[in-house]
Amino acid sequence: MQRERIASFLLFNKYKENQRELRVQANFDHLSGVILRSTFMDLSQKAIEQPECTDLFIGLVDIDYFKQINDNYGHRMGDLAIQRLSQCLEKELKVDYRDRADFVEKFDPAKDNVLARLGGDEFVFACHCPSEAACLEKMRGLQAAFAKEEIALDGQRLSQLRFSCGVIHYLNNLSNVDQLYQKADQLMYEVKKQGGGNVLLARS
Repeated sequence: MQRERIASFLLFNKYKENQRELRVQANFDHLSGVILRSTFMDLSQKAIEQPECTDLFIGLVDIDYFKQINDNYGHRMGDLAIQRLSQCLEKELKVDYRDRADFVEKFDPAKDNVLARLGGDEFVFACHCPSEAACLEKMRGLQAAFAKEEIALDGQRLSQLRFSCGVIHYLNNLSNVDQLYQKADQLMYEVKKQGGGNVLLARS
């Protein structure tokens, strides 16, 4: 009887671990370690539905000249650049993904920040910031920090990395997070057209 109880206990623990791993796989990107676009849209929608949500900023980030990185250094170096940007964003935006299995369930739309990989070298974030000036300062500081990063692989070194960013300050006037996403996307590509390496911020 004791042996059966131990076997049942171990089986139940294995089941719980498998369920946790499935939740991570369903919500998180394998390469970058941040959430997937679909999960981001769901969580950000909850954030904009909060009453008087006026401290939320939705932003898109894209590495400048990423194709040249892949062409000149190879896709492994490109993957490392994606991972390094993800780490910088996660740290500076104060995104806490330590408990990845339960993050979605415990997400607090009134205060938690989120970061997702859209695919390739593109990321999207939603963060709470006290002001537009504070958000711009944070993103420009992030650009400076990313530019100082150096990636080494097989005797090659990649440095002086830049990214473009478009940010929308949500003023509680839209009902769908996809509208904010599209506005941020337009801003980010305006930065690209101007040569990249900058941040543009506008109101929703």
